Amino acid sequence: MERIKDFKSTFSLYGVKPIYFKDMLYYEAINEKIKLSKIKIKEINEELDYSLPEDEYKILNHQLRLIEKALEFNEQLLDEYKRSK
Repeated sequence: MERIKDFKSTFSLYGVKPIYFKDMLYYEAINEKIKLSKIKIKEINEELDYSLPEDEYKILNHQLRLIEKALEFNEQLLDEYKRSK
């Protein structure tokens, strides 16, 4: 897994570059971000292990927490969007 310094980047949170969402509607992009963040969470959880060097473990754990926050935020946006229809 590639290490990223900017943990709030689209690549770090979803595993894709921002251009990936270019032609999507708002609703589609939010749905896709939810799907992709769940995939990233699964990938990191499979890699996260107490036997990793402490620094690497902390970095992965930090990235995981940010992805989980992004997932929760996007799920809230999706709920808001559905309620507004």
